[in-house]
Amino acid sequence: MNKIPVGKVISESVNFSIQKYLPLLAVVWLPMVISLLFTWLVMVPHFAADAAATAGLRPAGSALISLAMEFVQLVLLAVMSVGVTKEALGLREGPGFVYLSVGVAELRVFGGYLLLGVISVVLVFLAIIAGVAVTIVAGASTAPNATDPRAMSHVAAVVTPVVVIGLLLPMIYFWIRLSSFQTAVAVVEHRFGLWRSWALTRGNFWRLFAIAMAILIPLMIVYFIVLALMMGPTFAKMMAAASAGPEALRAAQREMLASVTGELKFYMFLFFPFAPIIYGLIIAPGAFAYRVLVPSVIDPAATFD
Repeated sequence: MNKIPVGKVISESVNFSIQKYLPLLAVVWLPMVISLLFTWLVMVPHFAADAAATAGLRPAGSALISLAMEFVQLVLLAVMSVGVTKEALGLREGPGFVYLSVGVAELRVFGGYLLLGVISVVLVFLAIIAGVAVTIVAGASTAPNATDPRAMSHVAAVVTPVVVIGLLLPMIYFWIRLSSFQTAVAVVEHRFGLWRSWALTRGNFWRLFAIAMAILIPLMIVYFIVLALMMGPTFAKMMAAASAGPEALRAAQREMLASVTGELKFYMFLFFPFAPIIYGLIIAPGAFAYRVLVPSVIDPAATFD
């Protein structure tokens, strides 16, 4: 089994995301425009209706609208993932200034995202059941009165972090093993990629984990800094309202939601110029690592040493 070179994959991904900025922009701009239009026409009115709702009630059809939003965003993400992967492997064809394909490869990737979502929900459900069971058993064995809310809250405070860690670790493992090469497999091998990705990642989990952390941690730091600058004052108001009672807190939540929906379009425009680099950094490592393990797809024009 070939070992994935961590440093080489990271450096190739960074070089690719910078050097191929314009081709990557050609891949992502139209899906992003569609996402913007969908946001303005569907998401913003939906969130605005939520913000105007009282007593915690959600508008009629809210669940279906939320589900539709998730599906549309997943389809667009699958389109961009396939386009970036094709560009990284030197396999993209068609017009150089635009990319919007919804073919078999994109549907396979979309199906993979859905299945990963189902697996994640199952893991969360099992973790909740395990957490509740452990809390009840531990509370019954350590507290004189197992029905005492204060005693049970102390037990829950100890059990909850353990359950969260116990949930995150298998989720990270399954996500890396199943998702790392699913897009590359769909593009190159023309088949559903989750199970093939599981086979290809055998013996390379920690290398892929290191690559993911090296890419994602800096992006997450930047994201949280931007989020703090955007939402800091609003969060401060919510914290102040929390001590004033449920009604004040609900009013602060509605104010926050209205603020977010009002500024969402502006921040999406701000994100647009950086999108090619961000999507390149997130998606390209899987393509370059796959190319190491399946060298028959190597295209000299796609090598960034």
